[in-house]
Amino acid sequence: MEKLRGNLEATREKVAGRFKDFAEKTNEQLKIPENASPRVRAYLEKQRAKRLRSAANKPKAELGKIPAEYKAATTKIRDEYTAFREENTAARRTNAAQRRTITENYRKDLEAEKKFIKDKVR
Repeated sequence: MEKLRGNLEATREKVAGRFKDFAEKTNEQLKIPENASPRVRAYLEKQRAKRLRSAANKPKAELGKIPAEYKAATTKIRDEYTAFREENTAARRTNAAQRRTITENYRKDLEAEKKFIKDKVR
């Protein structure tokens, strides 16, 4: 679970970092010259905003996938753990039954040996 949470945080940071880098590059690429007319300035600002909005949708989509992936991974881990516990419980029961059988056989052999010794001594 901790590993999944760590992966989740790493993915979030990675996506946020990529978006921040993209926003910085976009701002640099679409720098508005100081001597630009109001009409050109407005056009360039719209272009910059349009690019940033379209770029912002990608991280939102990626970040939206993260909870579903986390939930699926968590469910998978729980199922695997439950299956492991069931297998472990079954193995322990089998082992306990085998130990009881071995103990009973040992007792029977010991009793038979005692009886044999008693019969031989008499």
